[in-house]
Amino acid sequence: MASSKPTSKTDLLPRSVEDLHGPYRAVSIRPIQLAARSLPVYGAGMVWNDWIDRDIDAKVKRTKNRPLASGRVRLSHAIIWMAIQYLVAGWILYSSVESLSVWGFAMLFETIGTALYPFGKRPAARRWHIYPQYILGALNLPLVVSGWAAIYREERLGLVASVERALPLSLMMLIWTMYYNTAYSYQDIKDDRNLGVQSMYVLAGQNIHTFLVGLGVLVLGNIIWVLVAVKSVWLWLSWMGVWTVAYLSQFRHFDPAHPETGGSLHKHNVYLGVWTVFVCAIEVLLAGM
Repeated sequence: MASSKPTSKTDLLPRSVEDLHGPYRAVSIRPIQLAARSLPVYGAGMVWNDWIDRDIDAKVKRTKNRPLASGRVRLSHAIIWMAIQYLVAGWILYSSVESLSVWGFAMLFETIGTALYPFGKRPAARRWHIYPQYILGALNLPLVVSGWAAIYREERLGLVASVERALPLSLMMLIWTMYYNTAYSYQDIKDDRNLGVQSMYVLAGQNIHTFLVGLGVLVLGNIIWVLVAVKSVWLWLSWMGVWTVAYLSQFRHFDPAHPETGGSLHKHNVYLGVWTVFVCAIEVLLAGM
């Protein structure tokens, strides 16, 4: 299978959005397919997580009313729904990428990572310094890699070339997930301590605020790495600029004495994710004018 290997570090990203415009215009449906694929991917993963964690969720105030934890949905029905979503996700990916090695890598990585994620919350994982946020963040790698492979399908990128091109954005997504999910799980700290559930806030201890600020700064630094090769004033202002202002506000408003502020931080990052998809779509349109 043909492979296009970058010859320098600057080749790991397009030098400008115009470099993406040609192949993007030819395969515009594929990024949309992969965006839609995120629904069954995360849907299947959440069913699995809620299945494994149903006994724990039933004892936590915020999660006790989830369908499986509360008994409102039968386990057999949940498993069938999970299997359907998993198969749909596999079919969409198969129809979107040219390389079978990319398809196999993405499906295997997602399957193993999703299966392991709920067990990363168990006390036994702490002995290996494994936290669930590591696993959840790493699951972004196959999503970004398959995105590159779909956009550049005509180039028939192999697995290695796709991973190399996806590295900057994958690393940013990894740290971003660690940031917002640590804050999200922190709102359950009281119940989690009683049940022995672990999260990265356990690693941070009393320094949780400083820990989150450090992760947030790393997120912003990786956005710079993603954008430095993209000659777009619009993205620097609408992505990097907006995120910087938003993160300064999040750093100021997160209060370890009030765990619920972790939920607010998480919600704001969901908004930032939607915003970034929007501004990147505008950039692609601007590049075509």
